[in-house]
Amino acid sequence: MNKLDTASKHRSALGGALLSLIWAIVLPTTVTAADPIPLGSGTAAQSSQLGGFDAGRALDEIANFTHTLSSDQASTWQVLLPEIYTFETVEIFNRDSSDGTTGCCPSRLRDITIQIVRFEGDVTTDFTNGEVIFASPLLNPENVLGGGVASAGPVSLLARPDRAVGNMIRIIRRRDDDNSGTGGAGNSDEAGVLSLDLVTATGRVGGFFGPAIKITDISHDATTGMLSISWESNPAKLYDILANPDLSTPIANWPELAGAQDIPGDPSGLNTVAVALPFPGKGFVAVREEEPPPLFLDDLESGAPGWTTVVNDGRGNTEWQLGVPVGSTGPLTGAGGSDNAWCTNLGDYGPDSDISLRSPAIDLTNLPGALLSFDAFRDADGFADEATVRFLRADDQTQLGADVPIDMTVFDIDYLNVEVPVPAEAIGESILVEFNFLSDGGGDLFSGLTLDNISVKAN
Repeated sequence: MNKLDTASKHRSALGGALLSLIWAIVLPTTVTAADPIPLGSGTAAQSSQLGGFDAGRALDEIANFTHTLSSDQASTWQVLLPEIYTFETVEIFNRDSSDGTTGCCPSRLRDITIQIVRFEGDVTTDFTNGEVIFASPLLNPENVLGGGVASAGPVSLLARPDRAVGNMIRIIRRRDDDNSGTGGAGNSDEAGVLSLDLVTATGRVGGFFGPAIKITDISHDATTGMLSISWESNPAKLYDILANPDLSTPIANWPELAGAQDIPGDPSGLNTVAVALPFPGKGFVAVREEEPPPLFLDDLESGAPGWTTVVNDGRGNTEWQLGVPVGSTGPLTGAGGSDNAWCTNLGDYGPDSDISLRSPAIDLTNLPGALLSFDAFRDADGFADEATVRFLRADDQTQLGADVPIDMTVFDIDYLNVEVPVPAEAIGESILVEFNFLSDGGGDLFSGLTLDNISVKAN
């Protein structure tokens, strides 16, 4: 069998993840060298500007430079690209370094962070927001590369973003107000000015966002013609195999390989699949990670089959009722204007109540964890009424884990989505989710607790 090398994977904006693998029938093959990314196609900006030393000077490949103001408290340069890229390297060059040496003020290229960002907004005014996919360690701290003196500094600084995927490069200089990186020497520009001759990057267009999935083995069996792929997986996820003859299109657009879709993550944490080589000679395959459908989901619009209600107090002043809430206060519809919700009485709840609502059985076997989610509208007396979530074993109603309180001191003005991690004691069991509501002896005119869109998903 021929061992084959791996390329990159990142998570998509839709929550998927990707492993990109290159293969060849005869010999092991590696991914071709990363191409230069055309940063000049993007829009450059900096957080401040001295005179005509604009941000675009770092992209024009001529011997000039950018320059922020000495008063800038967080000098930042950034470029927003028109497409998503997978970044292999980012290199920034010091002022006056076009000939491979440094000229004026080389020590200012210190205490630098290079980021890869997923950005939506105004690149010319927003220098802090966006999802930071990669952040380098502090580069040239205290000007160690220049010996800590004002007369020396690096020609360039290099970051390797480990195939981070984004549409922006952001470069930030941390201020050094006491000029400790130059032994106290330097004029007013020394502490915070960011000045760049050139910024370059390598990588490829396209990619998926997120952390990499580790591939443990790839091999081709010449006898059967099958390609075997193994990767570390999550039992709470599903996986798809994609394939394409080249890298000319973004991996997100690659077609799915027939018969290799919705592969469940193995409980062992390691998946292995065998697929036929989809192209003769050479091609590319990828493994995409996806969220599976919820283990349980009920929007309550179909009559809530399988749910049970229990009155624990012996009085019957309040019960869980399904329908349109019509209390004196609180909601008048289900979440999002829907017709049905579970209510502590469709009207106002009564005094001295202790009632429980239990879901149908939900299978949590062979899962590493699970998350309960529901929409809640809280409208009780604000101090004495209580509500909790419990997890019960389905076959004998034994409680698994501790009560999870719902804060009933809050008066909601709309439904709020609530997420509750399923306790470890319930994982591996078939469970019921129980919502319990307790009211005091007061005759309050409130709707109580209203629930909708209840789901449990693996995580």
